[in-house]
Amino acid sequence: MSKFIGTIHVFVKTDVNNPADTQILIALHRLGFTSVSEIKMGKCFLVSFKAANEADARAELTAMCKKLLAFSVSENFKIIEIKELQETAMEKPPMDTADVKLDIPLNVLAGSPSGYVEQDAPLCPQCGLKTTARGAAYICHNCGESLGAS
Repeated sequence: MSKFIGTIHVFVKTDVNNPADTQILIALHRLGFTSVSEIKMGKCFLVSFKAANEADARAELTAMCKKLLAFSVSENFKIIEIKELQETAMEKPPMDTADVKLDIPLNVLAGSPSGYVEQDAPLCPQCGLKTTARGAAYICHNCGESLGAS
């Protein structure tokens, strides 16, 4: 068996409304990126696995997407690349994301002074950044907006 690495993109279907796309577009406009007319948020998966050949690797990736990685009711997936890894590269596949740099500190992206990211917290309607839970309400640490109970 050979070792492969597959790259998969998953996006919300075009006929499905994704409120996160709208919030990101609003936030980009407020940050001065007014030329952006549309954005689609998605997921990218890098999967390292073993298969007999490239055809089997594609079939395996497709099965992974259908069973777990993509929600077929509202998401589409596309296998972008399947690459067979060389013997010398089998110990550590090229999945290092250490070179990814953010211009905005994580705590600003998270909307929290501590940098703690709350997965289900809504985006602030005023500035578009992530809010944090405070009891039954959500607070934006960027602009002070309060959502929910007061």
